[in-house]
Amino acid sequence: MQNALWQAVQKKQVSHAYLFCGPAELCQKEAYAMAAALNCSNWQTDGPCGKCRSCKQMANGNHPDFMVLGTLDGKQKISIEQIRQLKQKAALRSYQAGYQIFFLPMVENFTLQAANSLLQILEEPPSGTVFLLTAAHEDLLLPTIVSRCQVLHLAEGEEGRLEDSREIFLAARDFLQSMPHTNEALLLQWSKNWEGKNSECLRFLTAMLYLIRDSYLPQGSPKELFLAEIAIPPLFGENAAFAVAEVEKSIQYLQKQVNLKMTLDVLALHLKQWCLPNA
Repeated sequence: MQNALWQAVQKKQVSHAYLFCGPAELCQKEAYAMAAALNCSNWQTDGPCGKCRSCKQMANGNHPDFMVLGTLDGKQKISIEQIRQLKQKAALRSYQAGYQIFFLPMVENFTLQAANSLLQILEEPPSGTVFLLTAAHEDLLLPTIVSRCQVLHLAEGEEGRLEDSREIFLAARDFLQSMPHTNEALLLQWSKNWEGKNSECLRFLTAMLYLIRDSYLPQGSPKELFLAEIAIPPLFGENAAFAVAEVEKSIQYLQKQVNLKMTLDVLALHLKQWCLPNA
């Protein structure tokens, strides 16, 4: 895993949900490595020790605080009843005073009812739980599920490395902070600059979503990866919920191939309208 992710685990700045996107075997390997790291009692600078009780339980497949939903190959369709059982277990305390970790492989194969039920627990996760999801690509999932996970892209040939999103978060932060002082003409030009860059734009909007949402979390709340050091002040006041919903809607539109510039024009003008004038 990338250093930034190891550091998040080590500093206990862990998100409640991670979505690993890419080849199934590579995603599974990275998710298992993170699960082992979360409850390792003899942390090493480059990951879990592999020797403590928790690491050995993970290696032997009998860790009481690690649950795999369905089958690793993702061929079993996950039902809403299985999600209900997951919720019941997540409401309990961990057996060994660490994290309760739930591994959900190939979430794109969940039934729609199961996906909607999963969304509910991702919106209000029990304390001390971490959900590790995998999918071939985030576009195959409900946008609302994607928006509630820290998305980590994996690629063949880059085993053990996660795509570094730091620069995108910085760019999104700078854009949001400049918005109160940017005129509408420049905002419309910003929309035009994204034409032909749908995939990059989706990642940018996802970073915006994290930044807006996390700026309104109570002080001391766990932050998403990178957000402990990259953050924005509350820019939208009482309109924060509208801003989050508008970004989520824009992500959904782009995933459905709705006209990119038109979508971004509407988004930018609404965010400008909802910004606090003296932010």
